[in-house]
Amino acid sequence: MSSNKTVKTDASVENFVNTVDNEQKRKDSWDLITLMGKITGAPARRP
Repeated sequence: MSSNKTVKTDASVENFVNTVDNEQKRKDSWDLITLMGKITGAPARRP
């Protein structure tokens, strides 16, 4: 039987994104978080 590769945690999305070294990837991540929040109406959660 297979299992999920991700699980919900209480870890901070902001802290995780801020650890990304590449500035463009970090900016893109924030843009995606904002966009997905607008679309879903739900805050970002780290799996």
